[in-house]
Amino acid sequence: MKALLRLLLIVVLCVAAAGPVSGPQAQAASIRTQADAKTTTALNLRTGPGTRYAVIRTIPSGARVYVYSGPHNTVWYKTGYAGSTGYVHGAYLGPGYLKTVYKLGTTSKVVALTFDAGADAGYAGQILDTLKAQGVKATFGITGKWAEANPALFRRMVNEGHGLINHTYSHRSFTGYSTGSRALTYQERSDELYKTQSVVSTAVRRLRQLGA
Repeated sequence: MKALLRLLLIVVLCVAAAGPVSGPQAQAASIRTQADAKTTTALNLRTGPGTRYAVIRTIPSGARVYVYSGPHNTVWYKTGYAGSTGYVHGAYLGPGYLKTVYKLGTTSKVVALTFDAGADAGYAGQILDTLKAQGVKATFGITGKWAEANPALFRRMVNEGHGLINHTYSHRSFTGYSTGSRALTYQERSDELYKTQSVVSTAVRRLRQLGA
């Protein structure tokens, strides 16, 4: 009987050891490399994959980082932040901010109106007047530079309930096909998008603070 109990105990311990992974290792396993991520708490960027390595800098919680490779030593990822490159613990990295939406399901007969606001003010004012008069909402693809150059029109888009599309910061060609220039790197494309996100988020936050 004792031998049987001892055998059962060994089996239970083996199953527990081989059971589902949880905690830091499970979270680290879901991290994408060659992609952006977000820190879930303040964490140290180190010179190597382990706590024995020196700290380069502390990355604040909620910061956007770029994950180059990993995992190294099970849970460490080579990561770039604000011009510095080192290693961070994967348990404290979450998904990046960007999400691609290809389509939305609907059973209604509807038309989605989208407008490009990336070059100059153009007819944006008249378009907004028409949409307001007809009680119609639309979506505007704006560049960060356009939002900075046309704050009054941007405020109207937000205050009148229209959607916004991130149309990059300066409308540089990602592929270079249309301009005959080199293709942008992943980091350059990412920077174009995140710079616009920062411009728009800051402007919207100020509008909310002003009660606009």
